[in-house]
Amino acid sequence: MTRAFKILLTAILVPVIVVLAGRAAVAWPDTWQSSELRGHPLVGQIYDTKARKFIAPDAYFTALREARFVLLGEVHDNADHHILQGETIRRLKGVTRAVVFEHFRADQQDILSAFFTGKGGVKSDGGDDFVEKLFLVTGWETSGWPEKAIYRPLMAAVIEGGAKIIAGNPQRQRVREVARQGLPALSGDGQRELLLDRPLGRQLDDDLLAELEASHCGLMPRSAFGGMAVAQRFRDGFMARVMVDAALKEGTVVLAAGNGHVRLDRAVPWYLRQMARVSEGGGSRAIAAVGHLEVAEDQNDPSAYGDLASLFSYVVFTPRALRPDPCEEMRKQFKPRNK
Repeated sequence: MTRAFKILLTAILVPVIVVLAGRAAVAWPDTWQSSELRGHPLVGQIYDTKARKFIAPDAYFTALREARFVLLGEVHDNADHHILQGETIRRLKGVTRAVVFEHFRADQQDILSAFFTGKGGVKSDGGDDFVEKLFLVTGWETSGWPEKAIYRPLMAAVIEGGAKIIAGNPQRQRVREVARQGLPALSGDGQRELLLDRPLGRQLDDDLLAELEASHCGLMPRSAFGGMAVAQRFRDGFMARVMVDAALKEGTVVLAAGNGHVRLDRAVPWYLRQMARVSEGGGSRAIAAVGHLEVAEDQNDPSAYGDLASLFSYVVFTPRALRPDPCEEMRKQFKPRNK
């Protein structure tokens, strides 16, 4: 390679590298588990929705360390999302002492507490064996969540950091009762405690129903989702209440939950703002909601993914997990009912 060619190559590459660095193009993690659209230009990018710009990982982690409530969203069966959640919790070590999980129910809290204090007969050594035993005592294999292997990096990060694991979901039976009966399934005090006596507002109520209808592939009329919408609100309010209670004892609290539960407009943050009198934005950024979003083909700009500023504080774009068409699977389940 001649000196002149080296100079020319440097002149071409340096501006490109500078531009990419400004968009936080450094891959983190270095490799991706999900196979679909790994080469998408948004993969690995961290987007600050309020500033409407890409930011570097260090700036992202610094911002999260300033928040009182950090909500880490996920697509449940995407292994990369749990790796990124785990890395974030490692970066928050020393700041957060409690992680609330959507994946554990309130009736499992005694099991979790006994396990982590050694009363479950297992010493918390932070190793793989301990993580495996955590899955065992909580009955993960029969819980309905995706395979434990993809959640291992997240659980390991929490345990290694010494944070408490707190069950965030209500008991399954209570959720079913609310889905069937609506608010009357809860006492007046129960409704007020979780702010379920306060309406979201017509637009947000309609948005929630539309989301539920879409998630069921249009196979049921929107009118069929009223009870399910109340149950969704019940779960959001319950998780917020758990976070607030944990914050009083532990300080900064992290929530690991599906993207739908961490969105700013009508999910857990809606309840946090009122329960804890905190807000998103401002100097302290008391609430930081992170959406881990799978990229879509030919959607190369954040604006193609909706009004992100109303949904999340930050978005981390990842490859898409390979999965069968969920609507095709759901249509198979609905076929016998339609005969």
